[in-house]
Amino acid sequence: MAITTFLSDLGMFDGSPALARALVLDKNPHECVIDISHGIEPHHLHQAAYVLESNGPDFPKKTAHILLLDLFDLSPSQVLVSLWQDQYLIAPDNGIFALLSSFSPMELRVFPTDQPLKRFRDWVKHAADLIYQLRADPSYIDQLELYQAKKQPQPWRPIRGEHFLEGHIIYVDRYENVILNIRREDLEAVQAGPQFRIELMRQVEVLDLHTEYATVREGEKFARFNRAGYLEIGIKKGSAASLLGLKMRREKNLVYQSIKLLFNDHSYRENEV
Repeated sequence: MAITTFLSDLGMFDGSPALARALVLDKNPHECVIDISHGIEPHHLHQAAYVLESNGPDFPKKTAHILLLDLFDLSPSQVLVSLWQDQYLIAPDNGIFALLSSFSPMELRVFPTDQPLKRFRDWVKHAADLIYQLRADPSYIDQLELYQAKKQPQPWRPIRGEHFLEGHIIYVDRYENVILNIRREDLEAVQAGPQFRIELMRQVEVLDLHTEYATVREGEKFARFNRAGYLEIGIKKGSAASLLGLKMRREKNLVYQSIKLLFNDHSYRENEV
């Protein structure tokens, strides 16, 4: 079954997501169309990259992911495509490709057009035409011209010290668990054990790493690596983001809330005795 997904910051208040689905199905009536999410915060590409990394790899090979964010950040807009996990990523030149750091570098190609893409309808319709070509001939992608992205933002990386990791929040889920830009390999790089201390808004909490949500007691703070491999902090059946005053980082914030993981800090242990 051929699948096309949508990921966007369009929300569900108007008909834009429905129009996008209609345009794809009009050109590709046998396509199965799935919404990953239309709830990305406006223009928050880092959040979109995290959501795609968390969900995209589970889709079948040759799934086409259409990323409807900042379509007209550059003019004229382009329909770009790249192979990712043996799937197709279709997006404008908005920087999203550069943020999928764990799978970079990616080879971008541009789907040519005879007329400028200046409207939402025009861009999505052109993306639907690209999917039609790819379904008819998967090798078609190799015939497209290579493209050098003009928008190449830097992924947010944790700061690593001898006995600490400092990161920030890239996502807050429905249950107000917060996800940090710290992956399992980042933790292993500082040779951390199963327990660490974490600074949250000038207070220090001792957290154990849990492998299963079921092992956490109700109301207990916890840390675990989620299915995307990122560190998640939460309160079982509670709202960690609200109760702990944690907020997601945004691109243009000059001052943002950092979270520090502390390891082997003997001065802290002495103060607790």
